[in-house]
Amino acid sequence: MGHFKSEIVNIPAYQAVGSEWSGSYKEIGELKKMISTMRGRVEELIYTVEPKVQLGVSYHLRRDGFVHYSVYEVSEATNPGWNDCPSISRKCLI
Repeated sequence: MGHFKSEIVNIPAYQAVGSEWSGSYKEIGELKKMISTMRGRVEELIYTVEPKVQLGVSYHLRRDGFVHYSVYEVSEATNPGWNDCPSISRKCLI
C-alpha cells in the first residue's frame, strides 16, 4: 500500500440537498442502496453546483449505528419536497 498525503482544510459553509438514513451497523446494506439511489436522483436537483461530487456526512448518535446524510451542494434550495434538517443546517429530502 502506498503513502498518500492528507490535509485538513476549512471550507466556507454551503447549502446541500439529499437524503437522510438512520440505522444500525447491521443495516449497512440499506445505507449503500440509499447512497446509490441518491446518486441516481441528482438530475432532479435544479441548482446542483457539482453533480459529480456526492458528499456524505455521518453522525454517530445511536449506540447501535449512526445517522448518515448523502447530499449534493446546491447554489439554491428551491426544489419542492425538500425540507429543512436543522441539526446540520442543510436541506434533506424526506
